[in-house]
Amino acid sequence: FAFKVESEAANNYANDAQNLPPVGPVGGGLGPNEDGFQVTGGDLTGATVVYDMNEVQTPVFGPMDEIPPVNLSGVMGVAMPMNLQPPTVFDIPVKIYIPCPGYTDVSGLNIYYYNGNSWALASDAAGNVQPGGEGWMVPGSRVDHNGTTPPTIEIQVYHFSGAQAGSFSGGGGGGGGGGCFIAAASHGPLIKHVFSYVLLNLVLISLGTCSIKKIIRKP
Repeated sequence: FAFKVESEAANNYANDAQNLPPVGPVGGGLGPNEDGFQVTGGDLTGATVVYDMNEVQTPVFGPMDEIPPVNLSGVMGVAMPMNLQPPTVFDIPVKIYIPCPGYTDVSGLNIYYYNGNSWALASDAAGNVQPGGEGWMVPGSRVDHNGTTPPTIEIQVYHFSGAQAGSFSGGGGGGGGGGCFIAAASHGPLIKHVFSYVLLNLVLISLGTCSIKKIIRKP
């Protein structure tokens, strides 16, 4: 384990209102024990968090520049990453609404998760949780909201870190979750392995045949 102590200056910077996205309360549609807030301006407009009021830790948005945009090969991030704080596990999964400005249909977008060190594909466009999102995203929780302004993708998460929507354009490794890409990437190496296996067996058969002939001819 490695522990780092945040300086007072860094803490003050992180909590300075000018470094945090502006937020306001969520309107109707909340459950009896739910509360929430959403970003009201800037690149994260529409980003929303809905949580159970009985949680010991209250969710907040962290500074927007503390998390780098998704940087996986072949992936184009949408808007800005959501810096979800504090990095704690909640008793009841928290709903987050990831904004997707510039899209009228978000059904083709993936969800990416930032674990504090790197990005990983958390959910494909169909809502299937991928290995990178296991233990973070609740399976079956994805709901696409194309009618909101901007359109959003709703998911539920067990704990907080960073999240961003993104589109996968192919090329390079990692991030898209497309079966065709995986098949194309593995097709070449598979043929090479099969060819090598066949060639090796032919050599062994030839050596065995020569050895048998020598044994038979031996007086």
